[in-house]
Amino acid sequence: MTLVDLQDLIPKLQQLHLPGTAAQNHMAPPSRARYVAMAQRHFDEPKQAAVLLLLYPNQFSKICFALIRRNQYPGAHSGQIGFPGGKIEKSDASSWAAALRETQEEIGVVQHQINLVRPLTSLYIPPSNFNVAPYLAWTSEHPKFKLNSKEVAGLIEVPVRDFLRCKPQCYQDQLIQNEAVEEIPYYELQNQRVWGATAMMLSEFQQLMLAFEG
Repeated sequence: MTLVDLQDLIPKLQQLHLPGTAAQNHMAPPSRARYVAMAQRHFDEPKQAAVLLLLYPNQFSKICFALIRRNQYPGAHSGQIGFPGGKIEKSDASSWAAALRETQEEIGVVQHQINLVRPLTSLYIPPSNFNVAPYLAWTSEHPKFKLNSKEVAGLIEVPVRDFLRCKPQCYQDQLIQNEAVEEIPYYELQNQRVWGATAMMLSEFQQLMLAFEG
């Protein structure tokens, strides 16, 4: 996929009905429903966050999106792979503004270079009690990434065409203490295992894009 292909596709993406929660659930861990119920009993109102799925041409003119590996820290998502983004602050005019601000802070992509395609389906993340608003966006140039070393341990660039051919895999893990080991779905992207909320949001993006394949 080239920039011309992407620009031709954007108006169609903006009009297509979102696959929504059904698409996200293809990559949900089996225990997610129980985990959500536990979180709703334990927490009050969820905190709000926003993330960005940014499409851009790489140095070979192939359209990619960027994932980050978070630093190790005392928290629910320490060391995990996800999208750039974070908590919506009172100073943010909207969740979209928060996604832009966090993306610039974390990976250095200047806000005015980013164009909105559309919001994707929001997703609740039980371990951290965040309701996340994901946005699909694009930029016409290969970004000059500048990683915030306080938050980001690394950047993963994934060609969209490769991702659209990517099939879910499973590994065994025990997400909830004292519960049975279960099969956790994940995507293998650039030799990295991407699972949980990020994989669920990617699943919707994948189904959205595959509507135009073939």
